[in-house]
Amino acid sequence: MGIELMKRRSVVGAFGGICLLLTGFAGRSSAQGAAAPLPFRERIGVSTHLPTGQDAAAQGARAQELRLLAEAGVRWIRRDFFWHEIEPARGTFHFVPYDQIVDEAAEWGISFLALLAYGNPWASERGEATGDPHYPPDDPADFARYAARVVAHFSGRVRFFEIWNEENVGVRFWKPTIGGDPQAYGRLLSETFQAIEGVDPEARVVFGGTFYPHLGVPGTSAFVGRVFRFHPDIGEAFDIFAYHPYRYPFTAPEVEAPVGMPGGVLLQESLASTIARVREILARRGGNHPLWITELGWHTAGPVGFGARGVCPLDQARYLVRSAVIAIAGGVERFFWYTYGDGPRSAHDQEDAFGLVGWDEDPTDATPPERKPAYFALETMLDLLGDAVAVTKTSLAEGLFAFTFQAPARVTVVVWQPAEGAREVTLPLSLPCPRWVGRDLFGGDIPVATGRDGVSVTVSPSPIYLICPLPSPALTASPRGEAP
Repeated sequence: MGIELMKRRSVVGAFGGICLLLTGFAGRSSAQGAAAPLPFRERIGVSTHLPTGQDAAAQGARAQELRLLAEAGVRWIRRDFFWHEIEPARGTFHFVPYDQIVDEAAEWGISFLALLAYGNPWASERGEATGDPHYPPDDPADFARYAARVVAHFSGRVRFFEIWNEENVGVRFWKPTIGGDPQAYGRLLSETFQAIEGVDPEARVVFGGTFYPHLGVPGTSAFVGRVFRFHPDIGEAFDIFAYHPYRYPFTAPEVEAPVGMPGGVLLQESLASTIARVREILARRGGNHPLWITELGWHTAGPVGFGARGVCPLDQARYLVRSAVIAIAGGVERFFWYTYGDGPRSAHDQEDAFGLVGWDEDPTDATPPERKPAYFALETMLDLLGDAVAVTKTSLAEGLFAFTFQAPARVTVVVWQPAEGAREVTLPLSLPCPRWVGRDLFGGDIPVATGRDGVSVTVSPSPIYLICPLPSPALTASPRGEAP
């Protein structure tokens, strides 16, 4: 066992006690046809809060974050490009901090999805009165001009631009409303798209990721439907549609059942069902836009404090892999995990506990933050599936989820069961593989027995990888599969 693998196992073992303690690319339009397949590693990203600034703490945290993301195999990050920071006064633009993070990320081979957000105090009467940048502009043309300047400035370095974030959660991001303003958002999106297209036709506009659950605010279905009712041609004002299929409460991604919530019962859809629902929403209005998930995650905070109870760190790692695989197999073009790092209140505040790594109290020292099991699960997934360019959902046995990934030099089958516990199964894999190799959630070896009836392994809620190295490109047989 290598040193790094021993580190992974020791970290997972350490978090195991906590687990018991806490448990309770795209074309301008669909007419251009499908783009060439993207390797799996190019389809997975992390939504981050990469720090700007020149002080020692900011520089240390930024360098550490980029290094750890790159070491995990991450090629894409999503990050806010705050309007009130970039244009602090009308017509005055400060790009230096954002130039720095874009250029430093590029040195690590990491590309940006730029989130253009939010309001700007000088651009709205209420924002100016309160100093709060989460009020939308009184005139959407002001936002469109800012967006065009950002796109022009970063032309050739950043290509994808998401317009606002969770605009249907008005209580946080589109004040003073509770559930946003679909008419106003549609107008802002339309004007912004035209402004961006005018300065860089190669730039791609992403519909701001909406919060999917209908939970105190109109969810994706209701909000987006209203945007289209107010603006029937809004499908021409974005290239990619994004949404955030968070789980409330924080159940497994396969769960599809009524769940009790304060004030009533919520019908929780599985991740696969949300993908189908969003595609249906767009198709009813003549849209065939690529679909991105620009945020999804599970937090690991305890039962005290703000928000819904989280999951144990091991389940966070499991759900990361399971949700990414389900999403990509379901046709989602890019999937961004939320988020890179925990905050200082991660023990009892859900907003501080979604990270791949723990809170780093002193980023100026040489000690990196503690990597949570989810970090190692992400690293393993990108290592083993990174060069895959095709995936099918595979029927193997009742109660199992299985997906077959095809890469130039190997076929990899990812298998798990959502049910708790572990069991021995024989998987009827029909690929004539001379030698199956097994890896666990964190890349460790697992026993694999091959017989006349198939491949025998132990399955559990932790995904495993069954790898068949292909002896030559001519071998094209695959396990029994079905289109996702």
